[in-house]
Amino acid sequence: MSADMADEMRENELFEPDEAATAYDAEWWERLGDQQAAAGNFQRALRMYRRAVRLDAHNPARLTRLADCYVANEMPERALQMYQRALEVDHHFADAHFGIGDLCEQYGLIEPALISFERAVRFSPHRAYYRGRFAAVLAKVGAWSEAIAQLETAISYAPNDAYYRFQLADIYLQMNRLSEAIACLEAAVRLAPLDEYYLLRLGAAYLRANQAHKAVALFERATQLAPQNRSYKTLLSYAYQCNGQHRQADDLQRSIGTLGEYDRDFVRRIHRHVNGGSASV
Repeated sequence: MSADMADEMRENELFEPDEAATAYDAEWWERLGDQQAAAGNFQRALRMYRRAVRLDAHNPARLTRLADCYVANEMPERALQMYQRALEVDHHFADAHFGIGDLCEQYGLIEPALISFERAVRFSPHRAYYRGRFAAVLAKVGAWSEAIAQLETAISYAPNDAYYRFQLADIYLQMNRLSEAIACLEAAVRLAPLDEYYLLRLGAAYLRANQAHKAVALFERATQLAPQNRSYKTLLSYAYQCNGQHRQADDLQRSIGTLGEYDRDFVRRIHRHVNGGSASV
C-alpha cells in the first residue's frame, strides 16, 4: 500500500471513534497538540489534533487548529478540507476564513485570498493582524486606497504596534508619497527604537528625500546596535558619501572589506528603497 493510500485511509477514519483516544477528552488532546506545535513538532501535533477532532468534530476552533497543522505539515488539500469543515459548523468563524486566505495567498491565488481575508475582517473586525494581511494582498493588486483604509483601522486597534505603521509607510513609498511614508516610519521608529530594519528603512527614506544628515544618524544607530554587521556599515559609508563626509566614508569602507552575496543582496534591497525602485550597488 502506498503512503498516499495509507494517509487517505487514515483520513477516512478521522471522525470514527478511537478507543485509545476516548481515554481522554478532546480538550486534553488539543492541549497536547498545542504543546507539540509550540515546540515545532508538527507531525506529533497533527496526531494529537486528529484525536481531539475524533472526539469533537463540531468545534470550529478545533477543526481550524487541525487545518493549521496540516498547513505546517505541507498538506494543503487536507488543510482546505478542514477549514471548510470548520465553516460548515460556523460560517462566521473568522479564523477559518483567514486560514483559507493565507493558504490561497501562499499558492498565488490572489482573488480567492482577497475574498477570504475580507470575510475574516468582516467577521472579526477588531483583529489588526487580519487587516494587515488583507491590506498586503490589496496592495499587490494596486488597490491602494482600500489597503490604506485597512491599515489605518489596524493602527487604531493596535496603536502601539509599529509594524502596521511600517506597512503603511511601504505602501506610501510605492505610491511615491514620500512625506507621508517618512511620517509613518518616524512613528514606527518611536514605537520600536531598537528595530534595526525600521531604522534602516527610515534612513533610506531620508536619503530619498535628500536629507542625508538624518540618514547618517539612523545608520549610525543601526550600526551601534549590530557592530559586526558589515551590511549596515556599507550603508553608513554610502550615507557618509551622500552627506559629504568623504573621509569617514572611505575609512569605513576600507575597514569593511569585501561583502558576501547575502550582505550584497541586503544592501541592494536598501538601495532600491533609496532610489525609489532601482537597485544599484
